[in-house]
Amino acid sequence: MALATVTEYVDLPVQNGQLILVGNEPALAVQAVPFTSTAGQSGVFNPKTKWVRVNVDAKASFKFGDNTVTAVDGTDPFMAAGSTEFFGIRQPGINPTNVSFVAAS
Repeated sequence: MALATVTEYVDLPVQNGQLILVGNEPALAVQAVPFTSTAGQSGVFNPKTKWVRVNVDAKASFKFGDNTVTAVDGTDPFMAAGSTEFFGIRQPGINPTNVSFVAAS
């Protein structure tokens, strides 16, 4: 079973006017989301979350949604095994947001 780790942040640091892609610790929350060929879904993000750091240990397609069972499939964006990316949350605290993952080939 593969695992996605989703770390939630209020903000990211700025240095010399430039946004730095590292989270300000401590994080608001950390979620471990198992997935296979069947999608795994995170819990709803904290209403203060503006940024998430996502790490996957296997190639995965992903999709952000509004706390419904987010239908993710092979046509959605994917992350390579062992990769880490940051994503901004469009309207934190207004729409409950989560993310789903499924194994990608």
